[in-house]
Amino acid sequence: MPGFHPASLARPTEEYTFDTADVRDLAHHLWLTRGAPEGSPEVDWERALLELRARGKRVNA
Repeated sequence: MPGFHPASLARPTEEYTFDTADVRDLAHHLWLTRGAPEGSPEVDWERALLELRARGKRVNA
């Protein structure tokens, strides 16, 4: 998707820091689970961020 940069969504919060690879891997899994539809990669990326935050996953960048 032109202009979409997944790394720009992986901003650290006050509570957790995520490794971009962790978010990418989970987003890919979520995308496959949804049947690998075309378009909207930000949907899976954002969901991956939310799930990692909910799990309390802390990864050193």
